[in-house]
Amino acid sequence: LPQDVAGPLCFSGDMVAVARPLPRIEEGDIVVVHDTGAYTYSMYSRYNSRLAPAAYGYLNAGEEKINFQTVKAAETVDQVLQFWESPSASR
Repeated sequence: LPQDVAGPLCFSGDMVAVARPLPRIEEGDIVVVHDTGAYTYSMYSRYNSRLAPAAYGYLNAGEEKINFQTVKAAETVDQVLQFWESPSASR
C-alpha cells in the first residue's frame, strides 16, 4: 500500500517517505526509520512553540525482542514557556 510518512514539523521538507509501499499505518502506530540522524532535532526551531521531541534508542535483544530506552525526555510546556519568558518578568 503506497503511503506518505511525514514528521511533526510543519514544512514540506518534513517528508520522510512519499508513496512508499508499506503495510497499512494506522493512527497510534510506531514507525521506526533507521539512520535518520535525529532529523527532528536538526530541523527543530521554536517556530510555533513546538515542544522538542523525546529521543529514543533501541537495542535488538534477540529472539524478536527489542528494548527501547529514553535518551532525552520530551520537552514540557513549562519549559517552552520558560524559554519565552522575559528576564525582567521573573523579577
